[in-house]
Amino acid sequence: MFRGPQSVAEYIREQIGEDIDAQISRVCGENGLADYLRHQLNREILASGPPKKGTDLIKLDGYGDSLAVADRLISGLTRLPHKLRIISPLPPAMSTIMFKNLDDVELGNGVRIMRGDILKESSALSTGSEVLDSRVVRLTGISNYPLTPNNHFFVSWHSGFAGNFYGNYSVLDHLDRLRAFSGCWLALRILEDDFVDNEVTQSGILVHDVTDGPVGPLVLTSRTDSDISTFYENFDLGGDYQIYDFGDDDEEVDDNGELSVDKVQQRDKVLELTKIAFGSDDHNRRLFTSCLWLFRASTSSRPMDQILYSTISLEVLLGDRETADRIGLTKLLANRCAYLLGESRSERDKMMEQFKEIYDIRSQIVHAGLHQTGREVDKASTRSRELAARVIRKELTLAKQ
Repeated sequence: MFRGPQSVAEYIREQIGEDIDAQISRVCGENGLADYLRHQLNREILASGPPKKGTDLIKLDGYGDSLAVADRLISGLTRLPHKLRIISPLPPAMSTIMFKNLDDVELGNGVRIMRGDILKESSALSTGSEVLDSRVVRLTGISNYPLTPNNHFFVSWHSGFAGNFYGNYSVLDHLDRLRAFSGCWLALRILEDDFVDNEVTQSGILVHDVTDGPVGPLVLTSRTDSDISTFYENFDLGGDYQIYDFGDDDEEVDDNGELSVDKVQQRDKVLELTKIAFGSDDHNRRLFTSCLWLFRASTSSRPMDQILYSTISLEVLLGDRETADRIGLTKLLANRCAYLLGESRSERDKMMEQFKEIYDIRSQIVHAGLHQTGREVDKASTRSRELAARVIRKELTLAKQ
């Protein structure tokens, strides 16, 4: 990148020492220093507009002296970690049914649902370059989700680093929060994993770097992971959810296009239960993790993976290593699951038997190398997902009482 007897990275490592280098890696990722340098250079260069293709960096103004540039970049280390806000557009169907007339919903743990126009007022979602801004729109398809009152966004706050590279810790954490949110709604039967076609593609996320500095904010973009993208491209928000029945579309709104009073009350109950999964105590965090794994199970195309992910979801909530070591994990989970959900002795006995069948197949997958699907595996995958959803739903309801 620079000409000289030493690379910039080697020079900076000599200046900052091993301890600070390790700290940068903790904030920025495994290749922390290199990613940080690349990011800071991008911020500087793009602030004045992208250079012509093929331009030698050393010929740009301010980049002729590699050591001077390195010293300038080092000064930016004092601003790590950055304060970040990461934004994912939610499908319009959610805005219409679930978030209509809601401005800003705080779910907890640095997560909110924000209306597009309010988000626009509080954000500088711009690079300062018309060329780059148009590229953001083109690459992410964000124009399908304008910052208007009719669109809502899943927003999370982070303390980290907004490097434009895959594996960014803050981005990965944001995507897991989005998975947990979706998994929670799968458990509550607000969403269904028997997807139907949705017209608009969930194609990208925005990373808003709000770090103070001479080059100002920079919008970075990244594709969502395939499971999230597929989920929001093809999902169902309707149907009979037993506990929270939102009914048919023509029953959702009144003559003025507003949600009926009953539907508003039902929605508020759903949001209150969702907030539990984003709480800060130990049980809240376990619910969060369990919802995340339910989402993974629901979006996987492999029945055996569905079984593994569903049982992880169950173990997170119902597991207890000390007790499991004493009586066995399968027996412990089967008993806890049966007594949590079963309403009669016969129902509990049946549930325990089904649970043991699921774990028998899980054991074959993990310990005996089972890799071929079949009728029993398909049945176990369906039951395991349904069971995990029921346990999460019950735990959310009990936590609210």
